[in-house]
Amino acid sequence: MRPWLSLLTAACIAVFAIPVSDALSQPARQDSDGSRLLPEPPGGPPLPQPSRPGGQPAAPPRLQPQAVPADPTRPFAIQQIVAGCLRPGSLIVARGRNLAEGISRDFSDREPSLVLRSGEQSIALETLRRDASEWSARIPLQADLLLDRSYRLVVVRDVRLRDAIDLGGPLRACPDPSVPAVAEGDSAFEILATARLQGTAALSPLFLGSVDALVGDLVQRDLILIERLDLDGLGMVLLRLVPRDATALPGGIGALLDELRTAFPQVVFDLNTAFRAAAARTYAAAMIGLARPPSGCRLPAESIELGLLDGAVDWGHPAFSGLATPSAASFLPGDEAVGASDHGTALAALLVGRDPHSGTAGLLEGQRLHAAAALADSPQGLSATADRLIAALDWLGRQNADLVLMALEGEENAALETALLAAADRGMLFVAATGNGGAGSPVAFPASSRWVYAITAVDVEGAVYSRASRGPEVAFAAPGVDIWAAAVDGAGKYYSGTSFALPFATAVLAKDLARTQREERGGLAAVTLRGQLQRSLAERAVDLGPPGRDEIFGWGLIQAGSC
Repeated sequence: MRPWLSLLTAACIAVFAIPVSDALSQPARQDSDGSRLLPEPPGGPPLPQPSRPGGQPAAPPRLQPQAVPADPTRPFAIQQIVAGCLRPGSLIVARGRNLAEGISRDFSDREPSLVLRSGEQSIALETLRRDASEWSARIPLQADLLLDRSYRLVVVRDVRLRDAIDLGGPLRACPDPSVPAVAEGDSAFEILATARLQGTAALSPLFLGSVDALVGDLVQRDLILIERLDLDGLGMVLLRLVPRDATALPGGIGALLDELRTAFPQVVFDLNTAFRAAAARTYAAAMIGLARPPSGCRLPAESIELGLLDGAVDWGHPAFSGLATPSAASFLPGDEAVGASDHGTALAALLVGRDPHSGTAGLLEGQRLHAAAALADSPQGLSATADRLIAALDWLGRQNADLVLMALEGEENAALETALLAAADRGMLFVAATGNGGAGSPVAFPASSRWVYAITAVDVEGAVYSRASRGPEVAFAAPGVDIWAAAVDGAGKYYSGTSFALPFATAVLAKDLARTQREERGGLAAVTLRGQLQRSLAERAVDLGPPGRDEIFGWGLIQAGSC
């Protein structure tokens, strides 16, 4: 149990028993220790009553009995409401008669719901289980309970609170209702009990008893049964349970699990933990030692002028919210519409996206990106002719781009090679994708140019992308498989390919390049600057193949240096 939880338990937990008039008409009874208890309602004994500090019995809460009128159109009754002080995640249990069939008959056209109401505020509860004698529900973790506010429990037909029936109250919010009874992700202390009924006992013990009797025993231990699943295909049964009051467990949830495992050795007990999709959205940055802002290194604003030579970008995507007016230009023929592409949008978002909640926060947030749209839709996918690419390089040069990402592939072209040489001579650096031709294909152009860093893609395990091209020109590997990035529909999706390794390699290069002041870079020959960066990167790279540089991974998995 969390420390704050145990502290709050003593201060906040109280059990209120709200009897109805027919229960009050019975004589009170004495417990073995002399404590005065409320009359036992039909259907079972009440929960233990709370005590004051020092062991003195607490006075019954001054609550008016809440009874449903004896009306044949409402054939159910509530005898008792059990709850501690109210906070997000708290359980509330209503006990009574005919709560399943009777309430369903009364609300025949709609499934009824339990609601906490205080003035104009209404909070719908999450029903865990409803049977003839008990209706258990949980306050949602997102509930906005008001400090020291009194609430009443009502049952309603729908969210508009039609035909609301007041079941009882007042129930009070905890002194600090913003602190949840359980943390998100804890499944609200939900317990799974699994028992194998068929199979080979040598593999694990079989449960030979009655499942109904097991359920009865667990309920006697103050556990609420949420659901029973008879899994005939597996030859087992699964029970979902929650403690009646998770915050009042003496040794915490772990002690309760140990107790259950000892008492029922043929049954497996564990928490109903949550699982997430494999290959988390953010694995790639961590894999190369490049934490995204704000936890990672942040380059001085606009210290690097980035260039993107690709398809058009959807600048209206949430990933670019708050981004300054983009620097963008189109190099498509005048008769072609400039429709945003997933490809260009994803690459731009991975570089400079600003929305951390979308899962598309950029690796180089705060840097200026110059996006040249030269690739257009065609029957072969996004494509561009060499003249468009050369014109785009010219524009990027006029924007003083330092580092340009080119996620495109094709045959060698002398005119484009000359343009790359001219741009490199002015200090421009390039990263390009090796291509997706497969293991038998050579590195594609322009990645095969001597002026370009050729980048291949690997997955979360460091295995090369199955369709990556190979050759002696490969310089480095970067994550490029199952990469989550923005898409033009305003959301995002997973991408795989050597193109999607480029933003990660670009970010590492940009950080290294930023360590060299612009004036100093201008005084270096292009070949010298490129050579210095490659040596530094090669020294830090994680070798993934044969020792040294190879045709699959180059120098290895690229790694970010220190800030």
